[in-house]
Amino acid sequence: MPDNSPSTRHQAREASAFLAAFFSGVAPTPTPTPTATPEPVTPPSNLRYTSGSSWVNVLWDSTSGLTYKARISGGSWRSTSGSSMLFGGLFEGTTYFVWVYAQNANGDKSDTVSMSVSTGCSDPGFNCLIASEESVNSEISPSASAYAAIWSPTSLVRSE
Repeated sequence: MPDNSPSTRHQAREASAFLAAFFSGVAPTPTPTPTATPEPVTPPSNLRYTSGSSWVNVLWDSTSGLTYKARISGGSWRSTSGSSMLFGGLFEGTTYFVWVYAQNANGDKSDTVSMSVSTGCSDPGFNCLIASEESVNSEISPSASAYAAIWSPTSLVRSE
């Protein structure tokens, strides 16, 4: 005797619907996958730097959980989870540009912030400050003591 219970009738209806869809050539509509809304990422703040005659160390206020990407003029992007990036092998008395942005674990990026940075002079009697600072009159050759007031022979600290 055939089973005519409600569960058997339900299974028969499901099988009939499946076969009708299969033979009609119409595929069932897939459920769309929800897309993630990008999270706003705060750009690095309080950008500043220290430098020597052949290096620049760029610092910023960081947020935990973010990765920071930085590059200097002519260089490639480098990553850190910290709050600074050291760039070495630079020319003495030269101005460069640095760009920094933050990125979260989802790949969402902040706006890029930038600043100009300058390397220092190893010899304060050398005119490299004049070569990198356009505002200084190139015809004036300051003494070593005048340089010391503006530029330390081995390190410059400047914020923008």
